[in-house]
Amino acid sequence: MAKLAGLGRWILAIVAFLVAAAVLMGFLDFLGLVNTGDMALSVAEALPFTSQAAHIYRLGLRDKQAFDQERRDIQNMMAKLEALQAQVQSQQQGLEAQRAQLRRDQQQVASEKASLAGQQRAAALYGAMDPGKAAQILANLDEREAAIMVAHLDDKKATAILSNMPPEKAARVLHLLGQGQLP
Repeated sequence: MAKLAGLGRWILAIVAFLVAAAVLMGFLDFLGLVNTGDMALSVAEALPFTSQAAHIYRLGLRDKQAFDQERRDIQNMMAKLEALQAQVQSQQQGLEAQRAQLRRDQQQVASEKASLAGQQRAAALYGAMDPGKAAQILANLDEREAAIMVAHLDDKKATAILSNMPPEKAARVLHLLGQGQLP
């Protein structure tokens, strides 16, 4: 019995030593001075009955590290993709604004074209009239409108109509024609 009691004390001393060593190693690992995970893995690989399990665990750690790296790479690619999508969306909005402006410009051109066709048609009618009658009608129009009509006539017809207009009105129409700002 005394031998068992002595053996028990030795076992107790060894267990106490191992617990103290584990606490010390944990403290050193906490401080970052020792990597107990690598240390324990190295010890497990050195022991014949745990070497295979330790080797498989180490491979798993490498796979996890590779997996983590791939996850970071994918997250970086997703961030770049989101930035590119935002850029594309911004460019699409810019294109839509340009398309809308182009439609407005096309409508304005079509409207101006129709107005010009109407002005040319009216001017052709004034040109076909007797110059005295055309001058009476144009004298009743706004000077700008009268100048637009006269601008569409050839010089001979325009001169004949202007000479039949009241002199003050003819002078204002000619002044507008001289500015060159009529369509």
